[in-house]
Amino acid sequence: IRPGSVSVGNRLQTAGSNLGAFRPFTTAGFAALRSGGRFGLEGTELWLSFLIRRDAGFPGNGYGGVSLLNGNIEEIFIGMPTGATHWSFQQFDLGAAPGNITSAAAAPIVTDETTLLVLRLQFGVNGTQDRVDLFVNPPPGSLPTVPDATRTGADMLFDRVRVQSGPAGTTGGIT
Repeated sequence: IRPGSVSVGNRLQTAGSNLGAFRPFTTAGFAALRSGGRFGLEGTELWLSFLIRRDAGFPGNGYGGVSLLNGNIEEIFIGMPTGATHWSFQQFDLGAAPGNITSAAAAPIVTDETTLLVLRLQFGVNGTQDRVDLFVNPPPGSLPTVPDATRTGADMLFDRVRVQSGPAGTTGGIT
């Protein structure tokens, strides 16, 4: 955990200031999902989920969420991209901007309301292109089928995760 991040009661709270907490994924036992030691093997599917909340006092022009990285290259950002009013993901075309595309869900971001974000990553669904589906607060007990936002695009590989919010000098954070 980085300075500026608080871990209390099984949660991580960011404090803005562009400080990220980076962690490698444990890949042992997941050979069927990996390509060259990274997640994203063609023809596989991976589901990720997390709870997120925009805390009171966090600025409307801020950002906060979870990124999947290939080494030091950001592949996808999930949560609240800069200035977003709806839960979204931002996919980078092989880590390069301005090729990044933000796909927004219909679900608005409500301050102090905890939201479940579920991501389905399908690798190699159209040649080398990957598909990303975002589900916002899907009903429990079964796999969601109708995504709130989706995009088919760049070929993704990742081996690290980052939790981060900003911009620098903000108060409040993302929990």
